[in-house]
Amino acid sequence: MVNSYEYALAVNDAFTNAGGNSQINTDRILALMNGTSLPDVPYLQYGIEPGKPNEETGEVWWVGDQQCWANTNWYDVHLKNASYSQEHNVSMSGGSDKFNYYISGRYLNQNGLFRYSDDKYENFSLNGNFTIKMNKIVSVYWTTRMILDKNQKPSAMNDLFFHNLGRTYPLVPVTFPNGEYHTSSGIEALQHGGDQIANGKSFYNQGKVIIEPVKDWKIYVDFSSRIETPNDTRQFKKIYNTLPDGRVVATGVLKDVAVKHEVKENGSFNVQPGAGESYYEVGNGRINYWNFSARTDYEKQLKKHYFKILVGTQSEYYSTSYSRIGSSKIVSDDNPWIVNDPTNLTSEQKSEWSTLGIFSRLNYNYAMRYLAEVNFRADAASRFPTDKRWGFFPSFSVGWNIAEEPFFEKIKEKTGWDMFKIRASFGSLGSQNTNSFYPYFQKMFTNPMSDYVFDGVAATQLKAPAPFSTNITWETVQNTNVGVDLAFFNSRLSIMGEWYERKTKDAVGPALPVPAVYGANVPKTNNAELRTRGWELEASWTDRIGKDWSYELYVTLSDFKSIITKYDSPNKELSKYYKGKDLGDIWGLRVIGIAKNDQEMADHIALHDQTAIGNSLWGGGDFMYANLDDNPAITKGSETVDSHGDLTVIGNSTPRYSYGIRGTLRWKYLDFSCFFQGVGKRDVFLDSPSFFGVSGAWQRSIYKEHMDYFRYANHPLGANTDAYYARIRTDRNNSQCNDHYLQDASYLRLKNVTLGYTLPQLASIKKYIKKLRIYVSAENLLTFTNLMILDPEALGSSAQAYGIGKTYPMYRTFSVGVNVMF
Repeated sequence: MVNSYEYALAVNDAFTNAGGNSQINTDRILALMNGTSLPDVPYLQYGIEPGKPNEETGEVWWVGDQQCWANTNWYDVHLKNASYSQEHNVSMSGGSDKFNYYISGRYLNQNGLFRYSDDKYENFSLNGNFTIKMNKIVSVYWTTRMILDKNQKPSAMNDLFFHNLGRTYPLVPVTFPNGEYHTSSGIEALQHGGDQIANGKSFYNQGKVIIEPVKDWKIYVDFSSRIETPNDTRQFKKIYNTLPDGRVVATGVLKDVAVKHEVKENGSFNVQPGAGESYYEVGNGRINYWNFSARTDYEKQLKKHYFKILVGTQSEYYSTSYSRIGSSKIVSDDNPWIVNDPTNLTSEQKSEWSTLGIFSRLNYNYAMRYLAEVNFRADAASRFPTDKRWGFFPSFSVGWNIAEEPFFEKIKEKTGWDMFKIRASFGSLGSQNTNSFYPYFQKMFTNPMSDYVFDGVAATQLKAPAPFSTNITWETVQNTNVGVDLAFFNSRLSIMGEWYERKTKDAVGPALPVPAVYGANVPKTNNAELRTRGWELEASWTDRIGKDWSYELYVTLSDFKSIITKYDSPNKELSKYYKGKDLGDIWGLRVIGIAKNDQEMADHIALHDQTAIGNSLWGGGDFMYANLDDNPAITKGSETVDSHGDLTVIGNSTPRYSYGIRGTLRWKYLDFSCFFQGVGKRDVFLDSPSFFGVSGAWQRSIYKEHMDYFRYANHPLGANTDAYYARIRTDRNNSQCNDHYLQDASYLRLKNVTLGYTLPQLASIKKYIKKLRIYVSAENLLTFTNLMILDPEALGSSAQAYGIGKTYPMYRTFSVGVNVMF
């Protein structure tokens, strides 16, 4: 973050550049930073002072955040330089020719990065893998896993906390003069405002029975299950602060939000308690998942001809049950419990889905040279209406292993070319692309906290049902693949290349628009198509040098591009899908440059009026946008494909040319490995105050990078007429989506590097310890990118509810460990 003086100047510039007035007086800020005294400011050292008494009540409050003059870096205040975690694993294995087992356990304890927050995560898992050979005909396999985890953090550490962390003014001191934490610091809320605790219990089982009644004929029966019993609590406690006149007042745990007590349609609660309100919430759930499959196959080798046929069936069942209750009638914050009260929030949600599948496969190869496979699936899903439940999905593939041809033997001998196989496939699979378990049912939701009260009791509100579709069914994902597999020099060098096309037919999309008098959103249906084309390359080299050295290198590279080939969008709005749209396209304005003075901007405006895309106050330091259509004014038209004014495609946010490089080197008892990951091309436009610094009157997150904005020579910070950022403003004149601010989000990151040492086996200890390895490891150690301010891997996270960059920070991890085998 910038210091308070720079922050104040930037904020004042943002307001005045947009036609407003300066907001922050810098005299006290400079006095405190420079250590000078102001006799008329007795509270100078504290960065805050009492406000004037209320004329009617005489009450005295602390001055508002923008009237403070401290110098606080809130990231330094809240974030620790490091936190510590631990992980322990133990395993044992053994058995005989009839019975084998492998049992392992793991414990993980992770502590958070925030100084005033007790956020932590614990995980314990126990795994078992058992193989029983009953007799020559029957074998039984069983895998089981139990997981217990606990995630605890303050209730105040929600999306809003990360939103406020970057925009809390550096002017605000950490504490009041009386030593209490300032309410805007969030520290009191983090430490004493209550916690939210999520406990998970999961139990996984997978069993398999293989029966071989006669040679070459096998029967497989598989069964798997997952049982989860999640439970969680959330509490908001009363917190207080002391005012200058000695009064103690309640403070809200959540800052700058409206009071809310709502039950959402998914059964969760949207609760934002008011100041002085206690709240406690308990949720319990159960998830059951069952998967059963039975299949049989028969294979036969007739000289050079190989046949295999398989038929089977599969069935899945998934059910959930959640109940939740919350109350503001809490007697004790230290030992909360929920009492029976008509104002309590309650919800119960139950849902289930199931599928049934029938499948078959036929394989054939001749002398391992010519290969063919034919598949057929028929799947039914309960998510769809009765007459739309079944989908039929055939596929086939062929291959030619040229390296097995007689004529290739001499090529192998002369060149070391070991493998040469070409292959192709075509087929389809079904996709249930719907978030709802019952998209074809009429749904009605109740709200127990409506605005109507009868006899002192809030009435239950039953909302009108939303429209629904009875024609929704499977999406069909049609895949076409062509590939080649190569190997050279006794398979030390392996190369795989593949090109593919994936067409999603009958994709779920919006219905045709209807007039506004319809009064509701039109339900989605199967009326869209998407095409994705891409390719993948993999190469590996494995070799030894002498007796002591060995190494491996593995490289991957891939790319894809998607386009909408069918969509019901008569208006072809740029912000939505439409036929012919490349997914990820970024429409924006092109920038000619930053006007060096008012006259240059006036000359530009005389030719190309920019009033339509901002307010009328344009001057030196603002962007001059390019005119790309017949209209001399700069406009966005109707922001549709047919009327987009001066908007044009300036980039694409799809990650292109994704790659990975993994290397391993071993010498005697030392081993070294590293893994690099990256994206070769990606454009992003970061529409957030985290990038602009200021994107509105009260949306400010000003960092050092933002100070490279246009300024004249008479500015206290000096001239900066060759700046990256245009004039900083509270309006959107200079923060329109444009190519000047388009960011290159390509990157290369060293994801992991590990150095290990395996202790030589010594006669004195080898009967006790078979192997002992010590290692050090680091993750996210280095990043190379042109992206400003933000982390390239944090873009597009669904957790960023309040905009880009407002989420839990990325971090480096350093580990030291030991592996011991007895």
